[in-house]
Amino acid sequence: MESKKDLSLINCISTAMIAYFLTIPVHEGIHAITHLIYGNGVEWYSAGAVESYNLVDIGSLSYFHRIMLAGGSASIINVIIGIILMFIVLKASMGPTVRLFLTQLMGSHMSCGIGYFMI
Repeated sequence: MESKKDLSLINCISTAMIAYFLTIPVHEGIHAITHLIYGNGVEWYSAGAVESYNLVDIGSLSYFHRIMLAGGSASIINVIIGIILMFIVLKASMGPTVRLFLTQLMGSHMSCGIGYFMI
């Protein structure tokens, strides 16, 4: 009889990489949308960063709007997505691989969002 190889480590690493690579473009996309909402032009957008033209006078904005423009919007959206994923993982019936992936995706969103509040 052939022994079946244990691929759980490879499965765990690959789903974690997919979860991370799905989180960062969403995070940076929210940054880009926020800049467009405030009237800044987006000079370039990539999966890892957004560069804007800085057309808005930041000093004329209120404290709340400065935080949103500086990155608070993306972190808030990431935390909201993480909380939604947490409820899905806790309440929904799913297989172990999907549960692992959604847990890693939740963790990726939460750490990407809460990391902004640690500054």
